[in-house]
Amino acid sequence: MEGPRCLEQGELGSLETLVDTVFMPGKTGVMRHAFPALFNEDNRANLLVYSEEGRIVSHVGRTERWASLGGCTVRVGCVGAVATYEEYRGSSLASRLLERTCRDADASGVDFLMISGDRGLYRRAGAVSVGLDYRLVLNRSEAERLRSADYQVQPYEAADLPVWMEAYERKCAHFIRPLEDWNWALETRLCQLVASEFLSVTLKGAVCGYTVSHVSNRDGACVVAEYAGDDAAIVSVLGLLMERHNTQTVRMHVQGTQTALIGMLAKAGVLMEPVHANGTLLVLDFPRFGDRLRPWIASQVGMASAAALSVREEEDRIYFEMGHERMDFASRADATEFVFGNHQRGRGHGVFARAFPAPSLWYGLNYV
Repeated sequence: MEGPRCLEQGELGSLETLVDTVFMPGKTGVMRHAFPALFNEDNRANLLVYSEEGRIVSHVGRTERWASLGGCTVRVGCVGAVATYEEYRGSSLASRLLERTCRDADASGVDFLMISGDRGLYRRAGAVSVGLDYRLVLNRSEAERLRSADYQVQPYEAADLPVWMEAYERKCAHFIRPLEDWNWALETRLCQLVASEFLSVTLKGAVCGYTVSHVSNRDGACVVAEYAGDDAAIVSVLGLLMERHNTQTVRMHVQGTQTALIGMLAKAGVLMEPVHANGTLLVLDFPRFGDRLRPWIASQVGMASAAALSVREEEDRIYFEMGHERMDFASRADATEFVFGNHQRGRGHGVFARAFPAPSLWYGLNYV
C-alpha cells in the first residue's frame, strides 16, 4: 500500500474509476465531467490518494479558492469525492488522507475546509454544521403573490456573463471565482451533480440577475441551487421557474447575511425554516483566521475592538479575547460553531455577541 500521497501524472483515469464506482455505480466518466475543477491535471497536488499495485483505492480531494466574507479575503478548501473501494474500508485510509489534507491545506494558507458531507469521519476531525441560514419553500399561490410582470427569465447567453459575475460578487459571502469556474459550470450546465437550467433574470429586457435551478428527484420540487441579483427580481421570478419546471413548489437556500431578502419575505408573510450552510466546516488555524476577519469585526464593533482581538490555541483549547472580555472553547468544533453561528447554540456575550457570527458561504456552483 502506497500513501497518503498526491495523485501522480497518468493516474487520473484510475482515480476516475474509483469515484465513479463509489458514487455512480454502473456509469463511467460522470464524476470527472461533473467536477472539472476538482478532477484535472492542474489540481493533482490537491488530490490525495492511497494506491495498491498501481490502482487508486482511496481518495480525498479538494479545491482551493479565495472567498470574501463580509469584505474579508479568506482562503477556502472545498473537500469532496471522498471515496474508498468497499474491500479497503475499515482500514482508516480515509481518516489518514483527511489528516494529510488538513496539514497540506494549512501549510498552503487555507483558513477553513468546507466538506460536502456530514459523517463521523469529518466530525472526528472537528468539522461541524454552521451558519445561521434559512430554507425558503413556496407553493404556486405564494409565489404568484410575489410576482411582478416587470421581471422575466430567458436562457443564458454569453454576453450575460459580466452581469452574472457582478451580481454574484455583491453577495456578502461569496467565492472569488476564477473565470474557469464560471466557464466549467456553463459548459457542463451542472450544479451539485445535477443537470440544471441556467437562466438570466431581466427587468424590462435588461439582464439584472440569474438563477440556476433543477427539479429534485426526491420530491419533485424546483430547487434554486444558486441565484444572484436584485432581491425583488429573484423573488418575483420564482413562480416562472415553477412554470418552466412544471412543479408545484420551489425551494431555495437563503444566506443569513441576505437581510434585505429575509426582511422582504417576512413582510410578505413567508415563513422560512432555519438551516445551516452546506455540509460541515473545519477551521484549520484560528489565530490566522482571526486576523483575516479583522475588517469584518471592525465593521461590527469598531476598529479599536477589532485591533484588540487576540486568538490563541493552547493544547486543546481555543481562546478569544477582546479587551477585558474573553471566551474559551474546549474543542475546535465548539470554536467553529461560535465563529460561524449554529442555530442550536448561543451567540456568546458582550462584544463577542456583536462581532460574531461571521458570514458563512454557500457552495452553489463551487460544490465538489
